[in-house]
Amino acid sequence: MHQLFFQVHNHQLDYLKQIYQVFDGDFLPTASPAYRDLTRESRAKEDIERLALDEHPPATNSSRAASLLCYDMGYPRESASPTWSSAIIERVVSLSDGEPSSLRNLLFYPPGGFMGWHTNSDYPGWRMYLVNVDQEGKSFLRRKDPSSGNLLTHWEYEGAINFFYVGGDDSLHWHCIGTYRQRRSAGFCVGESFVERVLQEAKLSS
Repeated sequence: MHQLFFQVHNHQLDYLKQIYQVFDGDFLPTASPAYRDLTRESRAKEDIERLALDEHPPATNSSRAASLLCYDMGYPRESASPTWSSAIIERVVSLSDGEPSSLRNLLFYPPGGFMGWHTNSDYPGWRMYLVNVDQEGKSFLRRKDPSSGNLLTHWEYEGAINFFYVGGDDSLHWHCIGTYRQRRSAGFCVGESFVERVLQEAKLSS
């Protein structure tokens, strides 16, 4: 598969809508002071630009972001004792010829939140990110295309699902996140057969 990134709305396919509804309905983030601190919106643009997310990523590989402003929403607990993510994983596996799937992270970004440039090259493979934002065009995933070297910005909206391939050390796929509004996301590792199915069926439905 040559395509390394695509974005779909969950309403494009019934099974994506069902998956997203589990995330959006049963997924309850940890109630913490950090989660409730939504006063940063007026500083959001300044904060994101200060982190130089518009510039190129570092010259040397970094599988984890060196700088970030986002909060864990209970990944260790959910990973150890699944309450809602297992339903998503089971659905994905049933649609992907039995290829395994797993939860990778649960994150909350306040207005002005970000995750700096990183590659995740220590864990290559396909990712599916369910994204919840409260205003269209106010959060983005930015990446450096491994083939062309071009910087590409993908703006998000309520109900967006991002699919992208994380390469290994020989094919780094740099990416970062920035948001001017509050953003929730749940990331899953998914099999290539599932990704191919979504891509083909989403094209037919559009």
